[in-house]
Amino acid sequence: MLGSRPRTGVPAWRFVLAAIAIGLSAGAMSSRAAAQEKFAGQWVIASAVVGPWAHDPTDKGDTADAQRLLGQHLSIGAKELRAPQPLGCAKPTYTFRDAAADTLFEGSLNADGNNKPTDPVVVAKSLGVTQKTMRGMTASCSEVEFFLIDPDTILIGLNDRVFTLKRSR
Repeated sequence: MLGSRPRTGVPAWRFVLAAIAIGLSAGAMSSRAAAQEKFAGQWVIASAVVGPWAHDPTDKGDTADAQRLLGQHLSIGAKELRAPQPLGCAKPTYTFRDAAADTLFEGSLNADGNNKPTDPVVVAKSLGVTQKTMRGMTASCSEVEFFLIDPDTILIGLNDRVFTLKRSR
C-alpha cells in the first residue's frame, strides 16, 4: 500500500525516538565542528609576555622556550593540529568551553606571582581580552588551552608566558 510503513514488529514510537536521537547527535556533532571552525586555520605565534602569575619573570628556561616558539606557525584543523611541541599532534579531539577571566589559564589571573589576589578582569584586559567570556579549546594531545579573544587572535599560556597567536592571511 502506498505510503504505509512495512510491518516490522517494532512499535512506531521507537522509530520516533531513534529519529530524535539521530537528530540530537547530528546537532551535537555540527556544533562541535562549528566551534572548531572558529579556531580552524593558519596561525603564527606573534608575541609572548611574562604571565602575570610568574614567580620568576626572568627564568632563563622560560625565556628561551618563548624565543623558540616566536614566529612558529600552527595549523588547526579537524584532523590535525600542526604546531611546535608541546602544542601539536595528529588526530586530535577537541573540547570546548566558554571561559570568563577568572578561569583563564587555569585560574592563574586570580593572583600575581607572589600569590597576592588580583582582579582577573583587569589582568585579562591587560592581555587584550575585551569581552566577558571567550571560547576555550583544548586538544586531546596537549594540556594547553587556546582562548579565542577575537576572530583573529588566540591566547595561550605556557611556562609562565602568555603567547599571542595571530591568524595568518
